[in-house]
Order: sequence, then C-alpha cells, then structure tokens
Amino acid sequence: MTRQERGRVFYGIKERNQEALQELGLFVAESPVYYWVCGAQGSGKSLIRQCLSQWVKNKGVNPNEFSDGDYILKAIQKDVNQKWHKKRGDGFMVTDGKLDDWMYTQMMQDLPDHGVNMIEAMRGHDVSNTRDFSYGKLISYMPENIKNKSVIVYVDTPFETRLERNRNRKGDNTNGDFRHIPEDLLYKFSATDDFNSFRRGVNMPTIVIDNQIQINGN
Repeated sequence: MTRQERGRVFYGIKERNQEALQELGLFVAESPVYYWVCGAQGSGKSLIRQCLSQWVKNKGVNPNEFSDGDYILKAIQKDVNQKWHKKRGDGFMVTDGKLDDWMYTQMMQDLPDHGVNMIEAMRGHDVSNTRDFSYGKLISYMPENIKNKSVIVYVDTPFETRLERNRNRKGDNTNGDFRHIPEDLLYKFSATDDFNSFRRGVNMPTIVIDNQIQINGN
C-alpha cells in the first residue's frame, strides 16, 4: 500500500502504525481469528475496519466483516414496544442495557468458526451507567472458542478530534446513517473509555492504531 493510499484510506495513519500492521499480520495465518476493531464514537472504526479488511485481502485472504451498528438496528427493529429504546428526533436513544445484551448475544451466534473475521464494536463509558461499554463487558459476551482466538484492535483518537468529526458529519439518520449523534450523547457515552486499564489486566493480544488526523470531516 502506497503512502498516498495510506493517507487516504487510513485517515492519515502515521508511519509508526506500520509496526501495528506487522503485528496484526502475525495472526492472519491463524484460522479462525477475530479482530475486534474497537474505539469510541467518532474514532474512525468503520474506515479502519474497511482498510484493515483490504489490507488482509491484499494478503490473499477474504475476511468476514461485522459491525455492531448493524446489530443495533436489528435490535431496534425487534424492540417494537420500545422497552429498550425511545425515539429521539430522526434517530433513537437506547434506554436499557438489555438491548446490548441481545445485540451481542446475536452477534456471537452469527460469527463463523473459520476464517479471518473483522468486527467493529463501539466502546466508551456511560456516565449514567445505563449501558456498560467497558471492554470487560465485551469480553464477557464471547464464548471461549471466540475469546481464545480474538485480537483487540484499539482505534486511539482524542476526544477533541472525535467531537470535531461528529460535528462535520452530514449523515441523514432517516436513511439509516447513524454516524452523527447529538453532541450531548457524545459526552454522555464516549468522552472516556477503560481500554488502558483493560489491556493491563487481560491475557489477550491488543494492537493500538493511532488515528488522530482529520480528513474531510469523516
């Protein structure tokens, strides 16, 4: 991948992230393997997942791709009586952690037992403690066969950068683009996370992607 392609596709990931990519490549030959592309709202998880998937394809492997956003929409559709969420403007707001329980349980059931799997998962901290966005909670959903073959890919982006990206996003929630969220919810759910304490206490490979550069408001 050329320097120009890295800058365009990877949000301008810096040269030092090549070491992270080399680490990621160590696991590609293992099957199954589950790359959990994690970070807070606005960190750039979707593009990182996409470009890492392309990076794996360039090595001759076609990965399976999953996003927790797709499962959130499935959970919302299932919750017809709005026990777990409520409407907010053109979008919605999750009001019960049971929605997350259903969402991740369903996702774990859908993950194949073979191949390279790229899974996008939003993490953060809910100041009201309605939802548990901790990394420990994510791990708790994983069956042992998935946990033992998982790698956490952490997309590290400062809150100020994420806040600016969110302000620049022009997605229309009525068309199913929920990348833009009300700013108060960004503060509520995504100002901080527990990754640093998590990685010190877990026996699971972790790779950090530095993703601080803003490009075209994405």
